[in-house]
Amino acid sequence: MDDFFPIFWFPHLFGIEEDPKLIKEYFDFKIVDKDKVEIYCKMKERTFKCGRLLSKSFSSFHALKTRGGGKLHIVCGNGEFSYPPQFTDFIVAQNHPDFNGATFQIGSSAKAIQNADSNTSAIRGISDYAFDTIQGTIGSVATAQAALYRNYLCSSKMDLLDETPFVKKNGFVLIDEEEAERLKKLDFDFSDFNHYKIAIQRNCEVVLRRDRSVFTKFCVNECNDSKNGSDKNDEQTQMVHQVFCVHFDFKNDIIPTKFTKTIVRNILEAQYRMTIMAAWENSLLYPNKPGSKVLFLTPLGSRMGTSRRLIAEAVEACKDLIIDSGLEVYFSCPKKSDFDKCESILKEVVEETDGNTIITKQVTEDDLSQLDDCQYSHFILWTVIICLALLFGLYMSKILKF
Repeated sequence: MDDFFPIFWFPHLFGIEEDPKLIKEYFDFKIVDKDKVEIYCKMKERTFKCGRLLSKSFSSFHALKTRGGGKLHIVCGNGEFSYPPQFTDFIVAQNHPDFNGATFQIGSSAKAIQNADSNTSAIRGISDYAFDTIQGTIGSVATAQAALYRNYLCSSKMDLLDETPFVKKNGFVLIDEEEAERLKKLDFDFSDFNHYKIAIQRNCEVVLRRDRSVFTKFCVNECNDSKNGSDKNDEQTQMVHQVFCVHFDFKNDIIPTKFTKTIVRNILEAQYRMTIMAAWENSLLYPNKPGSKVLFLTPLGSRMGTSRRLIAEAVEACKDLIIDSGLEVYFSCPKKSDFDKCESILKEVVEETDGNTIITKQVTEDDLSQLDDCQYSHFILWTVIICLALLFGLYMSKILKF
C-alpha cells in the first residue's frame, strides 16, 4: 500500500478532499440496524462500517454479573515517540492485534466530536484531527469513517450535557465568574451522576494505520482495503469500540475555582464509571475478539488544564467497579508529567488490583520506523545464539564420550 503524510489522509482514504458541502453528495449513509451503520464512498466504491452513535445516561446501564479479577494498569508515556507505542499511541493501539475488539475512551466536546476548542465548529471538518496531540483525537483518525458519521450526521443533534444548566459553545462548557455565581444559585445537584451522559460507537472498522517503515506517515489498512468491504467476515476485520466523554478546557473556557473543580470532579467520575460499564457491556455483547476485555482510559482534559489530581481521583473512585468488571483497564498517560501526578494517587489501586505499571521509553522517529526490522533482527540473533548453543552442546557431548 502507498504511504502518505497525515495531511493527505482524507483524499487517500476517501478519494476526495474534505468539503463539508459535498459530503452527502459523495457518501451514502445507511443505518443497517439499531447498532450498525454502513457508509458507501462513491469515489472509492467502498463500503465502510461503524456503529451507530448512541448516548447513554448513568441510569441506563443495567446491572451486570460480577466477573471479578479486573485490573488497572497505568502507562507512563514519553511523548510522541514512545516505545512500545501501542500503549500510548491510539492509532497504533487500535491497529494492534491484541486490542482487536477493545474499547477506547475518546475525549470530546458535548457533541461527541473532536473539535479542537470552543471556537471550532463541526463545519471545520475532521481532516485536522491528524495533527492534534490529544490521544483520542488523533486516534479517531484510525476509524475515520466513524468520525465522518459523527461529525456530519450526528453532531447537530447530540448533546451529552443536555440535562445540565451549563452554557455551551460548540459543545464546550463556558464558566466565567459571572456564570459561576449563576450556577451556585441554582437548585441543581451536580453530584447526581444521572445528569450526565456518554456516547458509544461500537464495531468501528479500523481503516488507517501508521506506516511500518516511516512512523510519521499513514497507510490505508490493506486487510480492509476492498471494494466489497461490507462483505468481509467481521471476525477477520480489525474492529474497536469507542466511548466519547466530555473534556473541559480550564485554559480558555472555565475559571479554576474550588466550585468549578468540584463540578468537573463529579462529571469525570460519572464518565469514567460509565466508560467502564460500557466496556464491560461491549465485552459481553462481542466476546470473541482477543481484545474484548481490554479498555483504554485517558486523562480527560489534562491537555486543556484539567487538574490531573482530579482526574486520578475520579479513576481511583472506580476501583471496585474495575475489579467487578473483569476488564484489563489501561490508564494511558501520554507524557511523564501526566504519569507523575496520576501515579501517586493510583499506585495503590494498581497494586490492589494486581495491575502493572508500564514505563515506555523515549525513542526517535527512526527507532519506531524500524520497529519491525529490529524485532526481526532480535529474532534472528536469538535463533543463531540458540543454534550455536545446541551445536556446542553436541560437540561437548562427543568430547565427553571420549
